Amino acid sequence: MRDTTLGPLLSSARLVALAPLVALTLVACEPTDQEPDPGNGGQFGEETDSGCQVLEELAIGLDDITDLGFSAQDMLDVADGDHSADLTWADGAAAALSLGVSGATNPRVLDYEYVSDGSGAEPAMDCTDGVAVDLTLAVVTDDGLLDESFAVTLVQWEGEQFPTLNVDLDDLSGTLDAWDFATESFDEVWADLSIAFETTGVSGEIKGYGETAWEGDDGDDGVVSMSMFEIASF
Repeated sequence: MRDTTLGPLLSSARLVALAPLVALTLVACEPTDQEPDPGNGGQFGEETDSGCQVLEELAIGLDDITDLGFSAQDMLDVADGDHSADLTWADGAAAALSLGVSGATNPRVLDYEYVSDGSGAEPAMDCTDGVAVDLTLAVVTDDGLLDESFAVTLVQWEGEQFPTLNVDLDDLSGTLDAWDFATESFDEVWADLSIAFETTGVSGEIKGYGETAWEGDDGDDGVVSMSMFEIASF
C-alpha cells in the first residue's frame, strides 16, 4: 500500500500534478510512494537526492500550541467525528458519502529542510513544516463503491487554515474499480482520495492515474507516459 501522507513534494515524489487527460513522457521513471505538495518544490517525475525532506518529527501533546500557530487538537476540532457530503462520480452518477474520523494518535511537528544533492544547482526556496496526527478514516458511499477503513495521517501545513489528508485507494472492500473511469488504455491504473476539512464541511476528490511504459530501442532507456483522469468529487 502506498503512503497515505499528503506531504510536501519530496525528491522522490510520484507525479500527481498532471493536467487532466494530458500525458507526460518521463525517462525511465518509476512512481514512488510519496504524495507531492508543490509548495515545497522538488522534482516532478524524477528521482533526485535533493529537495525538501523531513529531517525531524517532534512529538507534541494534543493541546500544545506549536510554532506554526496551532495545535493538533485544533486540527481534530475540525476533522474528528462523522461527516457527510454529496459525491458525484465522473460518469454523472450521484452517491451519499459518509466519512468517519477517529482514534487520533502520535501528534507531531514535521520539520522539513532543504537537502542538497551537492550538484550546486540549488533553488532558493523555503520548506513548509506541518503538524501531523495519525488516525483512522472510514469512507462509505451508499452505492457500495466505497466501504473502507484506512490508517491515514492528517496534516495541516504552515500557513494553511485547515487540515487535509490523502489516501491511496488500494485493496478496496467496495466495488470501485479505477479502470471503469480510465480515459484510455493503460498498463496500470491507481486512484487516490484527497479530503479537506473545514468548519463548513468537507470537500475532496478522487483522482485516477494511468501509466503506460515502452521499452527503448537498442538498449536505450524506455519511456513512461502518465495521465490523470477524474473519478469523483464532493
